[in-house]
Amino acid sequence: MRLYVHIQLLLLCSVQFVCAQSEFSSSLRFGGNTVMESYWYTQKLDELETTQNEWKTNLDLDYRLGSAIMFKTSTQVNLNTFEPKRNFVGPRELFVTLRTEQFKISLGKQIVDWSKLTGWSSADIPNTYQYYDFLDTKDEERGHWSFKGGFQHKKIQIDITVIPVYKVSKLFFENNRWTTSGLNLANIESIDTYDEVQLGMELSVGLGSTKQVFLAYHGYNDIPVRRLEVSNQNSADGPDYTLQLLYHKLQYMGWQSEFFAGRWNFWTEATAIRSRILENNMLRPHVFYNLILGTDRKFDFEDPEQQLKLGFGTWPAEQTVLTVRPVK
Repeated sequence: MRLYVHIQLLLLCSVQFVCAQSEFSSSLRFGGNTVMESYWYTQKLDELETTQNEWKTNLDLDYRLGSAIMFKTSTQVNLNTFEPKRNFVGPRELFVTLRTEQFKISLGKQIVDWSKLTGWSSADIPNTYQYYDFLDTKDEERGHWSFKGGFQHKKIQIDITVIPVYKVSKLFFENNRWTTSGLNLANIESIDTYDEVQLGMELSVGLGSTKQVFLAYHGYNDIPVRRLEVSNQNSADGPDYTLQLLYHKLQYMGWQSEFFAGRWNFWTEATAIRSRILENNMLRPHVFYNLILGTDRKFDFEDPEQQLKLGFGTWPAEQTVLTVRPVK
């Protein structure tokens, strides 16, 4: 097992321009931020250096026509000094929202979080990211062309999310210190064993200082089953392998409960999950259950945009997670 230390040096700059035309009850908001990150690792691994630098720029455009119509686009520019696949420009989000007093509909490319729980949730398994560095995923979530619909009446809220075409997380198996296998990988194949839309439903009810959520999901599992196939037995450096990533069906039903006491939030989640495992080189259904308990608290500073969030969670696999992260 290798141990790495991650040090981030951030320089944040944001500019925002707001223009409103009151006679048309419309507003145009443009904002953005640039983050320069520098990583330092304690060990050199193969061709990977101990240092790495990235430049990230996010440009956001928000147009509102009264309180009923909103158009939003968010474009990301990413530059990496080492990995060419990390050099890209593209929209993370591009969608329109229609809103009434009780209904809300969003259509277009948008980031989908399958769980709104403030702590770690089993319902977030289908969330998709660019997993280049597992220590930095806050700006790496991928948008999907999707439909979101919501209905709210007093403290009762119903949400439905539909993704017609699923786009899995981007995994970096080459030149990556987190996914090295020690094998000669000649090829990496992504295989879809499931071809249906993703559908998620959520019912939220506020009861006093608590919130009760019942949720269900039918769609893809973003964590693929991995299978190795020998592609060349006679290679001079040993056998060459083909790594197959089998993306398969995932279904779950769950209950979440949050209790708010001041700035503290105590939460729990119970889920029944039906996934797939590899047995005798074939995928078969596998059902398991999760019970998660946790708490978190936000700490505010003089700058209203600066917050620190401390979280603690545990679940039955004898694993405990303690997280400290800034909240924008």
